[in-house]
Amino acid sequence: MLLHIPFNGRVARMTGIVINSNNPQFGPRRVKLFVNEPTIDFGQASSSAAKPAFEFELDEASLGKKDAVVALPIVKCRNVHTVSVFIESNQSGDDESTTVVSRIQLFGQSGDSFDVAAIKDVSKEEGS
Repeated sequence: MLLHIPFNGRVARMTGIVINSNNPQFGPRRVKLFVNEPTIDFGQASSSAAKPAFEFELDEASLGKKDAVVALPIVKCRNVHTVSVFIESNQSGDDESTTVVSRIQLFGQSGDSFDVAAIKDVSKEEGS
């Protein structure tokens, strides 16, 4: 399974991901995340030459927990425009069986910035 998730704005930093399955015995096991590679395909994602930003394995117990956040490396998950989630295998270990995903949650901080020049020193204002 390969999901491409584009963001409307820039995400400054992705910090975590939760993947849930309402059928954990067919939920994802091995997962690779690719950051800012919107055109990656199945062949490229499954290739040993692929350089994912992060890869991890899930167990059946964590697939049923909504708070089982997998922390992501901040250095590799900055300035994110797109995330591609490649689920390489599922818990059954059978490549022919269907992988079941009920929810994917991404956590992070937006890339919105503020104008540093607009900061005022309120201690110097009259009446203070």
